[in-house]
Amino acid sequence: MLDKNTIKENLKKAIKETLKLDPQKELPDENLFASLGIDSLMALELLISIEQAFDIQIEDEDLSVDLLSSIGRLTDYVYEKSMNKSA
Repeated sequence: MLDKNTIKENLKKAIKETLKLDPQKELPDENLFASLGIDSLMALELLISIEQAFDIQIEDEDLSVDLLSSIGRLTDYVYEKSMNKSA
């Protein structure tokens, strides 16, 4: 079972790898779309990468700009999905 800090760090790593960002780049906690210039194709690639990295299924009804709006929101979502999977 991963704690939220571990999930957050793994998410940052997945975002940097998927978007081909400098590994040393500090990611903003908020406004990921605007700050990183994420378009819809990049968002889809990122969500698939997150599903694979954490072995979770992101439900269609959960797909929204809000889900990728911040590292914190994404961390909470992955944490909840991981908790439900292990229950």
